[in-house]
Amino acid sequence: MKYHNLIGALGAILSTLIALPAHAALIGVLPTTSGGTDYQAYYDDQLDITWTANANINGFDTWDSQMAWAASLDIDGVTGWRLPDMDVNGDGNVVDCGVINDQAACKDNELGHLIVYGAGTVFGSGLIRGDTSPFSNVLSSEIYWSGTESTTLLMPVCMIICSGLNPASF
Repeated sequence: MKYHNLIGALGAILSTLIALPAHAALIGVLPTTSGGTDYQAYYDDQLDITWTANANINGFDTWDSQMAWAASLDIDGVTGWRLPDMDVNGDGNVVDCGVINDQAACKDNELGHLIVYGAGTVFGSGLIRGDTSPFSNVLSSEIYWSGTESTTLLMPVCMIICSGLNPASF
């Protein structure tokens, strides 16, 4: 079931071919200026995906429109984006990362993991703590879309576009 009352553009993810070792960090990638630190995206080495820095990169729209938009997104030649998944293993269950204190289980919910764990390994160290850096345009009062068409869990999430590319590929 799609939740048509939800708004916003969410993350897009792409399968990664090269895994990086986990360092519990968000690594800036795709700088706007050559050699700069004005990153357009951040690689999350806990989930092996990359999130866009702008949390409201496409504004408000329907779920179908956001799915199509993410699939056609091109950031400096990086394509293959999708909305983030709330059921990575496809078992039909959405892990409520805000309730369980189990990072390994929470990795099944890309949205929840960024909110509750961020790029770290400590429960409550994610965006939920109120510090949304390094992301911009995070709409704290809004709910964003995920790529999971059917969910049994409704929770407000502040998310960003993501891709499975690792920094070595940029």
